[in-house]
Amino acid sequence: MGAGNEADFEVVGLYDPSAERAAQRLELLDWLVDEQGFTVEELADAAADAPWRLATIAGDRALRPGVAHSQQDLTELLGIDQATIDEMRRAVGYAQVDPDEPVFTAQDVDAFRTFAIARPMFSDKAVVAFTRTLGSSLARIADAANSMFVADVEGDLAASGATELERAKANLEALGLLDGLRPVIDSIFRRHMQQVLDRSRRAREHITPTSGTDLARMAIGFVDLSGYTSLSRDLDARALSELVERFEVIASDAALAHDGRVIKLVGDAVMYAAVEPDDAVETARDLLVAFSAESHVRAHGGIAFGEVLARGGDYYGPVVNVAARLSEVAVPDEVLVTREVADRVEGLEPAGRRMLKGFDEPVELASLTTS
Repeated sequence: MGAGNEADFEVVGLYDPSAERAAQRLELLDWLVDEQGFTVEELADAAADAPWRLATIAGDRALRPGVAHSQQDLTELLGIDQATIDEMRRAVGYAQVDPDEPVFTAQDVDAFRTFAIARPMFSDKAVVAFTRTLGSSLARIADAANSMFVADVEGDLAASGATELERAKANLEALGLLDGLRPVIDSIFRRHMQQVLDRSRRAREHITPTSGTDLARMAIGFVDLSGYTSLSRDLDARALSELVERFEVIASDAALAHDGRVIKLVGDAVMYAAVEPDDAVETARDLLVAFSAESHVRAHGGIAFGEVLARGGDYYGPVVNVAARLSEVAVPDEVLVTREVADRVEGLEPAGRRMLKGFDEPVELASLTTS
């Protein structure tokens, strides 16, 4: 189209030559039409939806090329009823859409086909649960990727006074990196799968077949940060975020160093798991030491060992509840453990019997400290 056709942009309200930064807007529009192949009508529709979309439309198209299929199309292409497609759509975390609106790509069709193939092998309940875990995990990854772009790229562009075209190109370039991320995700997932299978087999080694195939014998640990609540009132959002991020990094590194895995981080508390009780104790020790020199926060926690229910990458049952309760009553720089842990780990100090919330009888405990 070229810069000499700005009249076409004016007609549809995309360009006002008297506006501030009119030259920058024209530069962006010419790039979108001449180099990215958008029509004036497509740009007008995008701008009518939200003016900022002109800077993101090229990246959005690169992110999900070939959007052509509606939810109704999926039922016909895969031979699956609408209710099942809708259930899987909710499980994976896709927002609700008009069944006739084309919002799915050929890759979406392949993904839903994979879910359909898995249904005869696994129960519907298991497939939906796995899909929900997959969707929520990938949603978190997407959110982290967006946060990284906003903080490290958009922030610098805004500070430097970048033009609309420079922002659009940066957005397109960043989203283009996702193509190279696919093999990375595949490689990382396969390695994690290998580690999970190894832990799972060892954790189920002493489980009787009649107990249930979804049970595992694990050491569950919780570690909290004392002083976090009061500190959260004094720190700004950025400083608090940095503290939580550091806590997660330290916890993850400690668990990995001792053949364990962080299950989840909830505010100022981390839950982790290890097959062997001594690995769970050493993980807790590392966390106590890491925060022992802090002036405002200290670590404290609880560890229990026994049979747990393994579901969706998480663990449930009385053992988990006991570990969480122990973390609540432990004092700063202390980790309380149950007798089942103490019997298998040397060097822990007896801590007597204590009543725990939700339990009818006192629980015999031992203590780990750094002193």
